[in-house]
Amino acid sequence: MFTGACAACKHQRKRCPPDCPLAPYFRKKDDFVRVHRLFGLNNVVKMLERAGDHERPKMAETIIMEAKIRRDNPVHGSLAVKAQLKAEIDACRKELDFVQKQLTFLKKATEINKEKEQLEAELDKRPLVIQCEENAGEEGSSSKSCA
Repeated sequence: MFTGACAACKHQRKRCPPDCPLAPYFRKKDDFVRVHRLFGLNNVVKMLERAGDHERPKMAETIIMEAKIRRDNPVHGSLAVKAQLKAEIDACRKELDFVQKQLTFLKKATEINKEKEQLEAELDKRPLVIQCEENAGEEGSSSKSCA
C-alpha cells in the first residue's frame, strides 16, 4: 500500500486521508499536475468513481497518458498519435506485401532451378547417342555422315 501524501493532496496542500481515491494512481506530482490542468480534479474523481474497481487502474493510466500526449501535442493530442500509428501500420503492411511477393518469386525461382537440375541429371544419365545418316553418293557408293 502507498504511504505518504499523494500528488493530488500535496497539490491541494492538504493531508492525504487513508481512503484517498487518488492516492493509488497519482504518486508523481508531474502526472497529477498535467491531469489536473487537462481534466480538472472533480472530473478526474468522477471518472475514477464511474469506473469499476478492476477498471480504475487502467482508467487512471489512460488519463495520465492522455495528459502526457496533450502536453506533447496540444493541437491534435491523441489523434496525432493515432494517425502516426496508422501510418506506421500502413507502411508495415506495404513492406509485408513486398516481402511476400519476393518470397513467392524466390520460391518459384528455386522450383525452376530444381527442375533444371533434375533435367540436367537425367541428361547426364543417358548414353551419348550419335546419329548417323547414310548418304547415297555418286556412282553407287554410299557414305555415312555422323553428327
